[in-house]
Amino acid sequence: MKTIIKYMAVAVCFLIPAVLFADDSTPPEYNFMVEYGTVTLSGGTILDVDGSVYISTEGSIIAESGGADIRLTKRWTSTGTFTPGDSTVEFYDITVSTLYGNTTFYNLKCEVAGSTIVFTAGSTQTITSGGALTLTGTSGSEICLRSSLDGVGWYIDNIGDLESVSYVNLKDGNASGNNISAEFGTSIDSGGNDILEPPPHWILYQILSVNIDPEGKIPGGTYDFGEVDLAGSSQTINTIEVRNDGNTVENFAIKCETNTANSPWYPNTAVGNDMFVLRAGFHTASQPLITAFGAEDVVSSGTYQTCQTQGGGGRYTIDGSEDGESVPENDTIDLWLRLDMPTTTSTIEDQKIILYIRAEEP
Repeated sequence: MKTIIKYMAVAVCFLIPAVLFADDSTPPEYNFMVEYGTVTLSGGTILDVDGSVYISTEGSIIAESGGADIRLTKRWTSTGTFTPGDSTVEFYDITVSTLYGNTTFYNLKCEVAGSTIVFTAGSTQTITSGGALTLTGTSGSEICLRSSLDGVGWYIDNIGDLESVSYVNLKDGNASGNNISAEFGTSIDSGGNDILEPPPHWILYQILSVNIDPEGKIPGGTYDFGEVDLAGSSQTINTIEVRNDGNTVENFAIKCETNTANSPWYPNTAVGNDMFVLRAGFHTASQPLITAFGAEDVVSSGTYQTCQTQGGGGRYTIDGSEDGESVPENDTIDLWLRLDMPTTTSTIEDQKIILYIRAEEP
């Protein structure tokens, strides 16, 4: 059976075994104030505060297991101790609400479209493991998330990495510990956020990006095969690193073309006069055997071919140790190339081949 405790402005209510400060001397901006001692909320308790909650430096609230709910309409301030258990703190029926100080929550929730939640500049709100962050506005009535000092960041550390976020308007927001992802295409970036910084960060919209040779190990971004005999074959002796620089899981896709002016050379599936074959394969940092490249690794011209897993067709993977399918954000994988030279050629000019790699949605 649930216990419901409802607090209105400066109400006097001692329905639970605790030492409360909730009488006429309570500051009017706080409607539930724990000045001294401990308030213990048993499982299933609903603490409904029509106003603000304050936990002083000598006060504490302990939520026992069983899913207590603390609901408030204005401010949450904690300079004391809040032990969240598996409780939910929910902002409801609000216009503007504020979180003062640093608090560890289990579930933190707001589903009031058009409302504003202000975070103390520089503060960190933590969501414990197993808990979740829920922020749900609507199109045109997003939940605005703001700093108490414009231009100064605030932080959410979502340890459990569980969230349901959509239709928020974010400014000066930072994620720590894990990324915080909003449903793509629903939310607004109002500036000052960490969305373009390395993870962890907020993700408001999908960024697909790939970085070839991110550490600059290939001088000038050009790999030189050197002199290779006609009808001969060669392979890269060093790995070409490819990194997912986007903010979501990506598939890589590959194509190539010649880049020498008026070149008669062109890529093909079999060598011949002026026809070369370029193969590509992801593999660990150790050089694969040149014979490990297969027909599925041939790089075509004009059309991007999407990477596959070993079990899904094996395109552009040597043995499945690495592949370009579903590459996690910020992951770097190793690409190797094999070049099969034309059997004959109508030119003696040095030839340049451009390898293109793009990011695609999985």
